[in-house]
Amino acid sequence: MLDTYRFEKASQASYLDLSDAQRASCLRFGKMLETFARGPKAELSDKETIDDPEWDKIRKAAADLLKILPT
Repeated sequence: MLDTYRFEKASQASYLDLSDAQRASCLRFGKMLETFARGPKAELSDKETIDDPEWDKIRKAAADLLKILPT
């Protein structure tokens, strides 16, 4: 089962030096993860998850998020 590690909540911590736009992007990404992890696809095997078109959208969203976060 996929664990999201509560990304959307953790990404909003006050000690993180993120802009409002970055925090909003983190929330959107976290909600994508949560929707996938709590929906019917939560029980997919690792291979099925990797091959799933919805997971491909999450991978792209993660790449886009990394582009706007500080390094």
